[in-house]
Amino acid sequence: MDIKDLKDNIKKQTTWERFLFLVLFAVACSISSTIMCFIIIFQFLSTLLIGQPNERLLIFSKSLSKYIYEITLYLNFNSDDKPFPFNEWP
Repeated sequence: MDIKDLKDNIKKQTTWERFLFLVLFAVACSISSTIMCFIIIFQFLSTLLIGQPNERLLIFSKSLSKYIYEITLYLNFNSDDKPFPFNEWP
């Protein structure tokens, strides 16, 4: 790889678009992870007090886990498919 290839790579619009999406999805992943932590605490307390986890939160937390997984795949360049809101919610 020479300097010309490096300059061409730096000038690619798709590279900078990917960077923008990486930043946005990194923020989305951080927010999603924080929400997941609250769900975990709530589910533990629910199990402690009621004896079972909240069924609706089980469904939501499963889809949120899949969403975090999709974001991680995109952030790690293992997938070019942009997660929600560019695709359907998992």
